[in-house]
Amino acid sequence: MITDPENRIVSAYFEKIGYTGACAPTLDTLRRIHLLHPLTLPFENLDPLLARPVSIETEAVAAKLLGPVRRGGYCFEHNGLLASVLERSGFRITRLAARVLWGMSDQALSPRSHMLLLVHLDEGDFVVDVGFGGGTLTAPLRLDMTGEQQTPHGLYRIEPHGTDYLLQAWREASWRPVYRFDLMPCLPVDYIATNYYLSNSPASVFCKTLFLAKVTPQGRYGLLGTQLSRRDTEGELIERKTLGSADEACQVLSDVFDVEVPDMASFAVVWQRVLNTVRN
Repeated sequence: MITDPENRIVSAYFEKIGYTGACAPTLDTLRRIHLLHPLTLPFENLDPLLARPVSIETEAVAAKLLGPVRRGGYCFEHNGLLASVLERSGFRITRLAARVLWGMSDQALSPRSHMLLLVHLDEGDFVVDVGFGGGTLTAPLRLDMTGEQQTPHGLYRIEPHGTDYLLQAWREASWRPVYRFDLMPCLPVDYIATNYYLSNSPASVFCKTLFLAKVTPQGRYGLLGTQLSRRDTEGELIERKTLGSADEACQVLSDVFDVEVPDMASFAVVWQRVLNTVRN
């Protein structure tokens, strides 16, 4: 357990996700943290949708995700915070960027808009990603292993794709592309411009509609626009429901995703816009 009083972000993070025990930079520690993080901290895009600034500075992210107000974030926040915690705990990591392919062909050309991590251990290099919404990993994946890799929430595999790597998820009886990435290291400053675009541009999907995702021991919950879905641990759809009013949506955010709406008046306006988009 972290006992250094000066390492308050690491201490606050471990307390938030419920991690106890040794903090040695080992595969076992990494696996435990990687599961606890998405079980505790939800994926959500309320700030971009409500036109609120999104800072990816470590102190700001820690205040948002680890503070008393129940909030989550998106990839730069989740993986940025985890990167800081892992580095301060003695892990060797490389920050990477990926081209999101979810819902597209593995040949599609998309920008390098997603942050992920590569963690270097004695056993090899492992892909770590706690910030991919409904497809968020719940265990690290070996980079140099071909074939399927079982996680607590589904099968994944990483395969060579030209000079890149392709992450795929097994969903509904087929392998579906998640994202494509290379091993070019990124620095925290490299994500600033992309984060600004994703959280401010009218063309950004995060500024257009509502995205939330939460992992549970039994599976996953997701909210895309007005559609609330529940899936089992293998990603199979169990239930889908359409949300109506802003009050109902706000209640679902609180009860299902453990997220507090920061500005209810603005959320009601945005929710009406989401409803109008669906109806049109």
